[in-house]
Amino acid sequence: MFQALDNSSLEEFIGILQNLEGWTDEKQPYNSMYVSIGGKQNDLYHIFNYPAHLKDKKFRSNAPFQMIPASIANRRPDSRGDQPQDRILVVVIDTFRNPEDWTANCRVLRNQSQSRDGTFSSLFDVLLWNQEINTRTLTPIVQGFIHMISKYNIAPAQFMMCNYIRFSHPNEQEIAIEEYVPSQIQSIINETPYSKRFYQWYGPSLYTYNMVYCYKDFNTWKSMYYTQLHTLFERFSRDFPVRQMTIQTMKEECEDNTRIINMLNQFMRFSVDITESYRKRGELASNLLI
Repeated sequence: MFQALDNSSLEEFIGILQNLEGWTDEKQPYNSMYVSIGGKQNDLYHIFNYPAHLKDKKFRSNAPFQMIPASIANRRPDSRGDQPQDRILVVVIDTFRNPEDWTANCRVLRNQSQSRDGTFSSLFDVLLWNQEINTRTLTPIVQGFIHMISKYNIAPAQFMMCNYIRFSHPNEQEIAIEEYVPSQIQSIINETPYSKRFYQWYGPSLYTYNMVYCYKDFNTWKSMYYTQLHTLFERFSRDFPVRQMTIQTMKEECEDNTRIINMLNQFMRFSVDITESYRKRGELASNLLI
């Protein structure tokens, strides 16, 4: 099922989260939940500012996977039947300034959630909400999610919230937003069982374009390591976003350098590639270190 909420108020949205039985026909509607904040598709292609020789090269936008990661979109029913059937609620929240953007993103999400025969996936439902994330709305929205997943006993491994609010050339106000949103989300969920289930996008940088990281566990390490990691990525990945196989090659080439191996292991342990379909059994998403 795909549901688009264009003019719904904050109160109406929170009401939906508190009464999911009235929104879906399922008696026990969901055992997993994925939340995407700021992941809408603005353009079909993205152009990176670095490396310089790629400035004229177009890379297909990964926004469809920001809204619905491949590990969800490509999921198949459990053929073994020894676990409850997956029922995933995907919530996508972003601001849509004009009808064209709204219509285009509705089309993307419908395509992501439909099978080849045109029917909607039985494993996940999608709720798209046109809402600006700011100091007034963020806290009640996150609190609403925590209340909902607690009410339905969704396990921490079955919940994932990702923030994709990043700007290519941010001004002072946009920098403040970039800093406020992840720190505020983390502060809200810190005292819950879901404290390690909030992920932050690395941003519009070529090598880590397809990846998010666990904000609680890796944000400090990222600040320490990222310059050196970026140098490694530039050397081994060159003209494409980093993939899991690329990192394995780095580890093999640098196996005698304990510090580099430690950096790469930390990066892999806390990073998730949203374009990969792999997953650890029983988890909503998997890190690169599997």
